Amino acid sequence: MPCIVCGANQTVRSHIIPKAVTRDLRRGAPHAIQGSSRHIGVRKTPGGAFSDDLLCEMHEAVTSRFDTYGVAFLRRAKEAFDAYGPDTFWVENHEPETLSRFVASVIWREVHSFGDQPLGPYEGLVRDHVFSSGKLSWPMMVWRDNFSLDDKQAMEFNTHPYRTKFWDRNAWMFSAIGFSFVAVSDKRGIPIIPDDMVANKANPLRVLVGSQMDYLKIPTLQPILKQMRRKRPKPSRI
Repeated sequence: MPCIVCGANQTVRSHIIPKAVTRDLRRGAPHAIQGSSRHIGVRKTPGGAFSDDLLCEMHEAVTSRFDTYGVAFLRRAKEAFDAYGPDTFWVENHEPETLSRFVASVIWREVHSFGDQPLGPYEGLVRDHVFSSGKLSWPMMVWRDNFSLDDKQAMEFNTHPYRTKFWDRNAWMFSAIGFSFVAVSDKRGIPIIPDDMVANKANPLRVLVGSQMDYLKIPTLQPILKQMRRKRPKPSRI
């Protein structure tokens, strides 16, 4: 398939969430466990979900810069959380606009990797923000989830972008090594929040830690967990 951005015939592999994030999640293990509401059972993956039909080499290189910044931000955030949790902590964010483009690029890749409908009236705005110099006014926030199993320490996990409601506003959300990113796509914006918590503006960025919850009881994860518990049918023998 041609590059979605420019129509070039030769496309390259594009990871939805940066491959380095999944490598960090593995902690030296050969693979990570992947679940999705779109497929039955669990899958083992060394580098996370990807698509070979999104971008040409040139436009993949554009997103690589944002991925590099996003991965570095996440590693700084993990170090800060381990050192200064459990309530709130600060993370250096010297390029807020680059963090914004990282978040937008993950959402854009997710939507297009499944051939879904584009982002409605925001498709052009998001695409320009990622691949050109366009601005995107979506307020963004980051927090450290505090989900655990058997009351143990906070888990690290990835969750691909999905539509949700945030303070009764339309939004997109995804998680990477236990940090959730939310981008509010609602024209009404969001209620006033402190400037130091707006991820696409603040440096340093204040990151809150969520209340402890049982990972298996998180409402938004139930469709994924339900599919993971199902057994994939065995291939029929002819």
